[in-house]
Amino acid sequence: MNWYLLSETEKESRREESYKEISANSSRLLQMIFDTGDAAGKFSVNHQGSDLNRYEASRAEIPRILSWLKDRLQNSPREIKLLNRIDKDVQLGLQVLEEIKKAGEAGDEEAAQQIAYFAMRRLQPRIDSLCRNQIAFQKIQREKIAKMPAELKKRRDDTRRLLAAGLGVNILGAILLGVFFIRSITSRLKVITENSERLRRKEELRPSMKGGDEIAQLDTTFHQMADSLRGEEELLRASEQQVKSMIEQMPVGLLVTKDADIEFANPMAEQLFKYSRGEIIGKSLGDLFAANSETVSNSGSSSSSSSNSGSSSSSGSASSLASWLEEKALDHVVEMKAFKSSGEEFPIEFSMSDVSLGRASRRLAMVLDVTERFEVQKMRREFVAMVSHELRTPLNSVSGFLQLLPVGVFGTLSQEAIAQAGYAEENINNLIGLITDLLDLEKMEAGKMDLASTASLLEDIIDQAINDITDAANEREISPYFEGCEVEIKGDVERLQQCITKILSFMISFTPTGAAINISAGKESNGSIKITISSRLLTIPEDLLTTIFERFQQLDLPGGRGSTGLGLPLAKTIVEQHKGSIQVTSNDNHGTTFSIHLPE
Repeated sequence: MNWYLLSETEKESRREESYKEISANSSRLLQMIFDTGDAAGKFSVNHQGSDLNRYEASRAEIPRILSWLKDRLQNSPREIKLLNRIDKDVQLGLQVLEEIKKAGEAGDEEAAQQIAYFAMRRLQPRIDSLCRNQIAFQKIQREKIAKMPAELKKRRDDTRRLLAAGLGVNILGAILLGVFFIRSITSRLKVITENSERLRRKEELRPSMKGGDEIAQLDTTFHQMADSLRGEEELLRASEQQVKSMIEQMPVGLLVTKDADIEFANPMAEQLFKYSRGEIIGKSLGDLFAANSETVSNSGSSSSSSSNSGSSSSSGSASSLASWLEEKALDHVVEMKAFKSSGEEFPIEFSMSDVSLGRASRRLAMVLDVTERFEVQKMRREFVAMVSHELRTPLNSVSGFLQLLPVGVFGTLSQEAIAQAGYAEENINNLIGLITDLLDLEKMEAGKMDLASTASLLEDIIDQAINDITDAANEREISPYFEGCEVEIKGDVERLQQCITKILSFMISFTPTGAAINISAGKESNGSIKITISSRLLTIPEDLLTTIFERFQQLDLPGGRGSTGLGLPLAKTIVEQHKGSIQVTSNDNHGTTFSIHLPE
């Protein structure tokens, strides 16, 4: 029914548009006829090309309009009859207008006026006939258009009656269907509701429904889900028990939720933090740990702050500490501070692993008390500082004494004695430099050396470093090449120069005699600064690349002079103190390259 109503509405709309279009083209036909006559008359008098063009265009349009009207009205005999009369009058009129146009083309104005006069007398009856027929044709179209509202009103009334009847039938059918489906669906839905309650109470479910409808499929899916859920619960309980057994066997282990709350702790953890059995459960990691802002050096010292203050000093809140641990400690080992129940602070190593159980996110935390190791490191640093200081003072005195020998303060010496004194002074200065490097390295690693931060041209720093190694380079006939750069860097100028000097000294010590060392510097696309120092003739074995930045790691390479093993560790520490990084690559094809990356 809706399709029928829509079809009838579309037909009426198309019919109305057709009537209006026919009426408009009928009026346009009359306009074209008068334009043709007007243009022909003006052309016969004025002989203007524009009038001739207008005549030709209007004359050509008239047959097209007549043809279109006849095509649209071929099923309307009355209107076709009028159109044929109009067509006949138009053709006779066009013949007369063609005579007037030709007279105008001949150029005889007087003759043209006479022809136009007689032609108009011949045209007048045709014009009168044309007007009558055109008026009759337009009247028919207006009558059709005038009838449209009444027809449309009748159609709308019929449509309303049909819609009202259809609505009543639909409502009645919907009520009957609703009653039928509600009775059948409600009873089946009650079964699913009852099964939901049984599942919540962990009771046996009612048997599955039979049938292929959606509710039966839903009930089948519900039974499958319940079976799967029971299996997952059993697996989860077994996994939890397994994880707890693992934690029980660990030295110090904690099971932590995603919110950084302790869910389980083994006895060793309770002993370490001095809590009674079960007291540690439910505490936040922020109550027991704090991230280090610097290396913990005062191990085993008591803290006057409570465990809560320790937490706030490290990361501000349990949530921020949990985020920090997720980023730093998941599958990695980090150094942290820990707090016993008394508030005593001690250093630890902390790591986490993902042991999520089903949909429950869990982390297994492993804690290692490193108090003894920190004590040993502290003693080592103090010993190195003491020995270095005690050695440097007498060495400076010996160096000063040796400097006085060549000038004759203690009498005239032979050339051989002076030469030997020079060699001794050089060795003492090297030893003093070694001790100085060792002290600098210890201070930097302990965070006790303040770095100045000034803006300077990187080119000046590299040039000064090259000047520092010029004598050593000339001795081995090694040529450092640096094209310069226009980059400004902010940092400790003296330490950055020391870093580059140490790397250049290493390269000179092991690069074959007569080789070249290339130095380049510039900015990366991300704004960082990159410095590269390379030699194509130096190759370092792959197994040594991983330990080259460790203390006292001395390389045994053909043609090398050896090194103290402190220069590269010191260079690496300086770069890291500037929030940068340093890498080394080496192969037979490209040689060895040190790459330094520093922030802008």
